[in-house]
Amino acid sequence: GVPALRPFPAALTNYGKRFATATDAHYLILALAFMAGRPVIGVLVPMVTLATYHASAYANRQFAGHQLWQRYGAPCHRWLADKQSHALQFNAVSEISLGFLTLLSMLGPGRSISQLYVTWSVLKQRYKSPDSAQQHRVAWQTIDERVRPYYSRVSFVHQLIQKAKAWFTA
Repeated sequence: GVPALRPFPAALTNYGKRFATATDAHYLILALAFMAGRPVIGVLVPMVTLATYHASAYANRQFAGHQLWQRYGAPCHRWLADKQSHALQFNAVSEISLGFLTLLSMLGPGRSISQLYVTWSVLKQRYKSPDSAQQHRVAWQTIDERVRPYYSRVSFVHQLIQKAKAWFTA
């Protein structure tokens, strides 16, 4: 007879849970949200950085024995591998910058509330994701340290930031 479909929904649910916390899913959601609106080059920065690392790792696996790769590609791959922690931190900062850029774009004529919502929802997911949580926490701590001296000057901003932090960490 016909195979049972009972295990399929459970398997799909398990896959969906793993996929939802993956970096690739977050970037896919961002790409889909920004495809329909005005072009924002800043969206590409984290994606291109990640793609560079993926391409380098793939090329290193596939062409490790090739003479041209050993001469030109392998040193580049080693350099990228040495700088990976810096690249991950750069990605976290560029993702957060994209969030603030999207927030500022609400003041202009090409505003898109859906892009704003998606960007900040993805940032919230990136903050909680095992792939990027450490880098995002460091980036947010750095931002908080730099903004903290201005809290006393503008008290209502401090209250807004506290509410935003509560939403972000919930």
